[in-house]
Amino acid sequence: MSTREQAVDTALAFFDSGAFRDRLAALVAIPSTLQDPDHEKDVWRYLEEGIRPWVERMGFTVAVHPNPRAGFGPILIAERIEDPAYRTVLTYGHSVAIREHLWYDFFHAKSATYAG
Repeated sequence: MSTREQAVDTALAFFDSGAFRDRLAALVAIPSTLQDPDHEKDVWRYLEEGIRPWVERMGFTVAVHPNPRAGFGPILIAERIEDPAYRTVLTYGHSVAIREHLWYDFFHAKSATYAG
């Protein structure tokens, strides 16, 4: 089996097993709403505890930096160099969560499930 086929099979198994939904539920359960200054610590937690370990398990070196623009939350940057001859891909993360009362009525954000 080729590396590409293995990657596709792994991704499908992750999704089909429910592990993707579980990870998504854990992430959306963190109230990382940038519009509310009271949740600044949650935004940091989202990146440090939610995203960082996941990206590190994929072999990336990760750094979380304060945003130079106040009120816009921290920025996660990840790097993985497989071969310096390969092209560079920038990976970054930030929190763009919206306030819970703005979620659709049929989607339960805290559990990442749909009603009905």
